[in-house]
Amino acid sequence: MKQKKQLVVLVVLLLIAGGIWFLYLDHARPVVTADAGSAIQNPKLLSVENPQLHNAGVDRARRTEYRRSHSPTSAIPRLHRLRRHLLLRRRYLLSR
Repeated sequence: MKQKKQLVVLVVLLLIAGGIWFLYLDHARPVVTADAGSAIQNPKLLSVENPQLHNAGVDRARRTEYRRSHSPTSAIPRLHRLRRHLLLRRRYLLSR
């Protein structure tokens, strides 16, 4: 019985999905396909004022060096110190 009920629910959901798909498909608009002829034509090139490479900027970028500002694991010792501080403070407050 359970399997039959699941099958009925599946059929109902498929019918709803098919109805939505059919309603949202615009039947009056023609389907646009890729035009094979346009790929053969030469594309219009963009005009460039100065085609020379900007060598100064390229050289400056090559000379730059990666420097890490801090280690990604530098926060771990601070967390341990904070945890230890809070633990000691709690022990102190409980011993009062």
